[in-house]
Amino acid sequence: STTIRLEPPPPSLDPSSLVILLLGTATAAAAAHFGAAHQARAAVRAAAAAARGAAPPAEDAGFALDAQTALGFLVMATLFLLGLYALLALGFDVVVLLLVWLFVLASVPALATLVLTPSIAFAAGCSLPRALVDALLRPLTVRLPASLGGRVDTCALELCALALAAAVGVLWYVERRAPWAWVLQDVLGATLCCSFLRTLSLPSLRVGAVLEGAMFCYDIFMVFVSPAIFHASVMMTVATAGAPKASIGAAGVCERSEGEKMPMLLLVPRLLDGGAGRYAMLGLGDVVLPGLLLAFARRLDLAAAAQAVREKAAGPEVAERGAASAARFGRRRAPPSYFALTVGGYAVGLGLALAANAFHVTVNGVEGQPALLYLVPCTLGAIVAHAARRGELGAVWAGTPLADAVSAGFDGDDGSEGAEYEEHKMLN
Repeated sequence: STTIRLEPPPPSLDPSSLVILLLGTATAAAAAHFGAAHQARAAVRAAAAAARGAAPPAEDAGFALDAQTALGFLVMATLFLLGLYALLALGFDVVVLLLVWLFVLASVPALATLVLTPSIAFAAGCSLPRALVDALLRPLTVRLPASLGGRVDTCALELCALALAAAVGVLWYVERRAPWAWVLQDVLGATLCCSFLRTLSLPSLRVGAVLEGAMFCYDIFMVFVSPAIFHASVMMTVATAGAPKASIGAAGVCERSEGEKMPMLLLVPRLLDGGAGRYAMLGLGDVVLPGLLLAFARRLDLAAAAQAVREKAAGPEVAERGAASAARFGRRRAPPSYFALTVGGYAVGLGLALAANAFHVTVNGVEGQPALLYLVPCTLGAIVAHAARRGELGAVWAGTPLADAVSAGFDGDDGSEGAEYEEHKMLN
């Protein structure tokens, strides 16, 4: 008789896993860092505008989540994913192409606003004559149909940046199947993550725990539990949709379609075990959702710096009483900070998810891993543990340090924009 021994496949170890770990961590950390700085400045400017009875600047528009909105986000994400799954099951693969178009439409303005506009402003300020710089920054009004708002106040510099970003988006769309297109996709995806983390924020750890806990359960259900209901993993089916297909046509000829890749991914080509066309990947949601916690942690550090500034301005007696707290809280004075620990937690969580994939960990017949299964405990746990160790868990849970920081007037400046363009925004 013949004995057949079934053994698990060998680990799929590839340098691309390390690259995607570094890329994902760097993207989440950078997006959270700059997003938190923007939100800190926006909160101070909004408070100053309210004191004058004026409206806050339009560029500071953002949205602070609450517990109800977080649960609503869970419902919308569930309905959206199940809708995609149903359409794909019915053969409507065109929905993947629609997502590609949406990705381009969302990422182009983000690239223009966050990268190209400040970069062009900095380069222009360093190398162009003052008269030309003034011409680039001169206010312009673009007339639009009433359904699109009627008018947009802008300047030539912003229009140049938007045109260049649109060219990058079109180039990626046209060449998205080229071997090098993953580089542009990663750039567009990273700027999209930065845009989300500038716009959305967590006002307290309580809201963060509700949101991250809900999405933690959502990710596990859609990957590991859904096969018991739908006979396939909903998340894995949607994530791998648009793969190339081959079929025999009516004339008996093999017909191949190139298919479409899901665009909401950071990609790195596999170098050893995949061959051409295979990638290590990380969903943008696995950057943005934990990134909200990273941005919250960074804002806690900025709030601590604001507290130190307030104590210093209040006089030597107050400063002396708050010296120990200021030393602990200070902006990079006494690491580790909330932000550093949470970024470390993100890296550990993502590393565990990639290791589980590399060693083919299988649950309920599904080999793919829900990254939030590892990322949420490692990032949320880092904040909770650090706050508890410092005796600040109650205040951080309620978001008290962030509310106090606004009154201190700390601007959270990160130096991310060209000086000429910043001056233009302040004057207009």
